[in-house]
Amino acid sequence: MLTIPRNRCSRSSEISAHDPLKSALTIPRNAHASKTVTRWRAVFLEMQREFAEVGANGITEDAARKWVHGLITKERQAVTVREVWLSSSRRVFGWAREHKRIAQNPFKEVRVDVPRRVQTREEGRSFTDAEASTILKASLAVQKPATPTERTRRWVPWLCAYSGARPGEITQLRGIDVEDRKGLFVMKLTPDAGTIKTAKPRTVPIHEHLIAEGFIEMVRQVGKGALFYNDKTAQRLSADPLKPTRSRADTARAHLGEWVRGLGVKSYG
Repeated sequence: MLTIPRNRCSRSSEISAHDPLKSALTIPRNAHASKTVTRWRAVFLEMQREFAEVGANGITEDAARKWVHGLITKERQAVTVREVWLSSSRRVFGWAREHKRIAQNPFKEVRVDVPRRVQTREEGRSFTDAEASTILKASLAVQKPATPTERTRRWVPWLCAYSGARPGEITQLRGIDVEDRKGLFVMKLTPDAGTIKTAKPRTVPIHEHLIAEGFIEMVRQVGKGALFYNDKTAQRLSADPLKPTRSRADTARAHLGEWVRGLGVKSYG
């Protein structure tokens, strides 16, 4: 196991490589989404295997650079190595260095060159017009949705289409987040409900087409709780910050992605 010796003088002073990661994640100001923690955990498990003999303080900049560059394969693109593997290593070792847990951050000056990606779609477009049409038509075909899964398929694609919000921001929506402001219905996308990309709340008007289709009536029927997953029973939460519990909203988003790919839209997710 990769360890972090404080003074590299005795094994009794060594601590696990996961210790700075776990410590960083348990500090509120450094809270991360569960998906991020899961990705980072994979990085540090692999790092333990690679540097088991030297410990974290024994990782030199050259060794770090060689390891990072060696992670690039046909299956793992350079952009993934840069944005996940190198980024997490640099941030966690930087935290450990700042808090005097290690002597240096060997990943600080490591760089990964990413080839310019060939753009095969219109700039800024997630779906082609045909793909969007396929998804929205299939969504409309879900008649009288009664379960959270059915409600997700019926409403989330249209809410995303009209608002520009991400699916994960919509699947965590609660009835209490939908408000009537003097005849203008809006939905509040707030960190109180779950992960928001900017970590800042925003209020988005609900399109009149969705109101005509019965979205507000559905919200009233469901109540103040979660609209797209079952929140009636308590969810067991992991006590290990390195193995975070997947939120029910994120699970709903993942199931929606499987449904969309089942429609033949392979570019989703």
